[in-house]
Amino acid sequence: MTPSDPPRLVRRTRLVPWAVSIAAHAALIGAGFFIVWRQDAPRDDRPPAEVSFFSPTLAEPNAALLPPDPTAMPEPVRTPPQERTPVRELVQDRPDPAQLAAALAPSPAAIPPAGAPAIDPGAVQPVPPRFFGVTGGSARDLIYVVDASASMVATFPHVLDELERSIRRLAPTQRFQVIFFRAGRYISAEHPNDTRSGGPKTRLIRATRGHIDHVAAWMRTVRVEGTSNPLLAMDTALALQPDAVFLLSREITGLGEFDLGADAVLAHLDRVNPVNPRTGHRHARIATIQFLDVDPSGLLRDIGRTHGGEQGWTVLTRDDLAALRSQ
Repeated sequence: MTPSDPPRLVRRTRLVPWAVSIAAHAALIGAGFFIVWRQDAPRDDRPPAEVSFFSPTLAEPNAALLPPDPTAMPEPVRTPPQERTPVRELVQDRPDPAQLAAALAPSPAAIPPAGAPAIDPGAVQPVPPRFFGVTGGSARDLIYVVDASASMVATFPHVLDELERSIRRLAPTQRFQVIFFRAGRYISAEHPNDTRSGGPKTRLIRATRGHIDHVAAWMRTVRVEGTSNPLLAMDTALALQPDAVFLLSREITGLGEFDLGADAVLAHLDRVNPVNPRTGHRHARIATIQFLDVDPSGLLRDIGRTHGGEQGWTVLTRDDLAALRSQ
């Protein structure tokens, strides 16, 4: 360049190398940054996602978002079938008869107290009842009709002792009732389960341990009084249609208004305990016990023989009573 060149041209000529140098360096610096960024950037090897504005699931209604159909029937619940037990296993699982009898045996609480004969509560057959040595056959239902007049005051506790021994010999398959007669009236044992207020209360009682305990305790509250007349008590007893009746008295004829005519009494009992024309037997067997004193009228003897046969009447003397006390 010569000194004659214009000044503008001189300046332009000087700036060109500098511009080229700056551009080259800027290009190198940019290339370096680009290389470093490519090496350090996180890589995602997953395939690119496909974006679509159509979904097949949106073409069908969503059942979870729809209201329930009231006419739709629920799907039945199906349970898997259970395996049946083979018949042979069922037969093998049957309890042994001896084991079953042991399981049904009475508990020790049901055993009668000491002094009372042991009775099997599971016995099917009734136990022949006995009262002061008199038996009542194979009676299932029996009633004790006992004199509680003033003539019994000295011996009544002994009668109660024998009466309790007699009912404790009974099996639970049997039923009983105790009726005391005195002063033209009678009192009977109320059923332990009878909670009715009013109505007839004299009914047969099952001879279970609890029932017997209840009646035995009630008997000890009875007091003797007045004179005797057993007809009302006998009518009440026979109305229950028992198989056997024990009638014990010391003075059955009584005095004054309670004086009974033997023929009238026999006729009355024949009406309430008649002979069955088909079997030739009376429904109830009446066994009478003449207690200690001799009955000059022979009424108890006639009742016993008419309604209980030749063995239906017994005289219990003082010697017999003393023998029973010693047993």
